[in-house]
Amino acid sequence: MNCGVSIVLPVYNGALFLQEALDSILNQSYTNFELLIINDGSTDKSEDIILSYSDPRIVYIKNERNLGLVDSLNNAIKLCRGEFIARMDADDISLPERLNLQRDFLQKNIHFAMVASVVQPIDSEGNLLGLWPTDANTTSDESIYNMLAKTNCIAHPSVMMRAAVAKRLMYRHGANASEDYDLWLRMVAHGFKLGKLCQPLLFYRVHATSITASSKVSNDQNLRVFKQKIFFLKYALSHFLINAFFFQVIYSSIRSSAAFFRSKALFFLRDGKYLFKISPRSAFKEFQQISTVLQKHDASLIFFFPYTHMGGAERVHANIVNAFLDQKCLVIFTGFSNDNSFLSKFKSTSSEVLVIPNALYSPFTRIKSRDLLLKYINTGKRRGLFGSNSEYYFHILPFVRLDLFCADLIHAFKFQPEGNLAHLKLLQFAQRLNRRVFVSKIAMNEFALLLKHNLYGSSFSDRLTYICNGTLTLDNVPTKSDPFQVLFVGRDSPEKRFNLFIKVANSFSNRTDIRFEAAGISISKSTKNFNCRGELTQTDLNLLYSNSHILLLTSSREGFPMVIMEAMALGVVPVCTAVGDIPNHLNGINGIAINETDENEIVKSMIIEIEALINDGNAFVKMSTSAHKYALEHFRIKDFENNYRSLFGL
Repeated sequence: MNCGVSIVLPVYNGALFLQEALDSILNQSYTNFELLIINDGSTDKSEDIILSYSDPRIVYIKNERNLGLVDSLNNAIKLCRGEFIARMDADDISLPERLNLQRDFLQKNIHFAMVASVVQPIDSEGNLLGLWPTDANTTSDESIYNMLAKTNCIAHPSVMMRAAVAKRLMYRHGANASEDYDLWLRMVAHGFKLGKLCQPLLFYRVHATSITASSKVSNDQNLRVFKQKIFFLKYALSHFLINAFFFQVIYSSIRSSAAFFRSKALFFLRDGKYLFKISPRSAFKEFQQISTVLQKHDASLIFFFPYTHMGGAERVHANIVNAFLDQKCLVIFTGFSNDNSFLSKFKSTSSEVLVIPNALYSPFTRIKSRDLLLKYINTGKRRGLFGSNSEYYFHILPFVRLDLFCADLIHAFKFQPEGNLAHLKLLQFAQRLNRRVFVSKIAMNEFALLLKHNLYGSSFSDRLTYICNGTLTLDNVPTKSDPFQVLFVGRDSPEKRFNLFIKVANSFSNRTDIRFEAAGISISKSTKNFNCRGELTQTDLNLLYSNSHILLLTSSREGFPMVIMEAMALGVVPVCTAVGDIPNHLNGINGIAINETDENEIVKSMIIEIEALINDGNAFVKMSTSAHKYALEHFRIKDFENNYRSLFGL
């Protein structure tokens, strides 16, 4: 059969998506092709699917044993009869015009040895994911040339090559699963031009257990790319291909190796920091504590949290643990806290508590502590693990036995296409999580964008779940007495923007009928216009809520703060910046969300709203009553506890 194009499609246990892939090729608008299907020792129903087709263009090749991708591709290339050879994988989908457009390009551009196309990544269910940036942004032959010296920018199953070039160069063993990247490098080194069509012509399947090179963030990525380039450079030297591209790859290799060693150096510098920061005595003392507790305590649930100091997140963490009073729980604190003011809250849950950051991070005890914890976690009748804001938790997840249910909690999140580096760094470990809990629906949707943008499919998005925080509520609103009191509750951190609260308070400096109080802010920052209370116990904070009329929240970002829920439960009217989930709860009847983004405009709007509520007592009472009612209906601690218990099947 004379054919213009040969399509090479290797299959190894690809039954799940194979029929869709085959149909996409057999239904191409260009029809003069042969389709070489190589069954590389599949043990699933792949062969049954292949044999169900009777199209004469199919050439079926069956390997009696699994030869691997390189040998399967090379054997098929030797048999190809077409002028051009197109690649295809058993889980991808070619768009109908793919072969026609790529063949037309190569016929019109005789100096190009290969043409790829931009690909559209999809997940296992066929949902569109974000584009692979390195692919989508590299389409001209010049940009491909420059980018290939740094990293791969071509999706293997999207290419069509001149058969003469493919048969001359073939694929090579030893490329560490990057046989395609190695082939592109050798093509360029031999002086061939590589092209790419700008429109997506292939749906590129991204499985739940894999991500493309653009989203790999492990420290070993730099080393892997470096090894690939060294493999190519050896070839170039042996074939006397000493040209401009050769030196460009050398330069890029030096940068890759430098990035690798820099990451290792940072690791050793961190160890050096902990060597001086942590005394060996405290590290070994905590290690002994780990050993003693784990020997006597057989926990059903194990929690990993960072801090024991007071804060909104810590309050939520304590409430979560409190939901499991009928279970034996172990709470492990992995961070260096400012103080232990909130530790008693966790101990009151009757859980066993370990505060062990020194043992976990000291170079003397780090490995021993991790091994001891993992041995404990992976033996015995454990129900599961839960963590929040603890990076240490993520790093042990890959070693946790698969039958254990693992979940985490994200308090606040905003998607930034070029940011979110901390979350990206942990995504590779988060694949082990069965559930990711959010206190904010907005944050959950934003996180889904992060997953999509970095080519994680719906199987990851399906693990996201929303659980609203809860707080204790009273049946009646406490009576508010004069003077009118405006309250700030939070840390003096940049995102809380305490400076805006100060501006609002200063604008009322001549008024005696209004008082401004700030909890969580150092007493030393008090002025005649506002009083700072410092850190308060929950009892003292509740008393402050009871005597306050307005909660003023000035944050630049939030999930949905506990302070709003606690305030509303005690009849305090929230006047808050419209960030995170706040607009989803405050409706102008139970509280006020300030939509301005300019800081000066925020201050002006807050002053106007406070003035209105001071001047209209009936309006305040009505809004206070509505806030309390909303808290009773939406923030019940019992609902909160039941939702967390259901995570673990209780």
